Amino acid sequence: MADAHVALNCQDISHCLAEGAYTRIVLKDASTLLIAKTLGNFLDDLPNLCYLRVSRSAVVNAFHIDKINRGQRKVLLMNNGEIVEFTVPISEIVDFVNELFLGSRRSGTD
Repeated sequence: MADAHVALNCQDISHCLAEGAYTRIVLKDASTLLIAKTLGNFLDDLPNLCYLRVSRSAVVNAFHIDKINRGQRKVLLMNNGEIVEFTVPISEIVDFVNELFLGSRRSGTD
């Protein structure tokens, strides 16, 4: 379906992967879409604040993270069974998820 417009619900996006000048969008049912936009530009366009860039080539929807494996191969296990490698410090992921779900970051402190 070249040059097709598809309306997506942001909640349906599990994660996104960079593929050069393109971005592969992986949905919660593990189906994919390829768009002609860099990952950074696509991330800038997302209206929802539940997305975290976990590596140079991956963005995840925190609501779809099932487990964090921080062993020898640092990966996030997504609800749809997909595996996403991360390079950011695990504390950054944990802080982001805690803020999103619990609002646990201290605000107004310097």
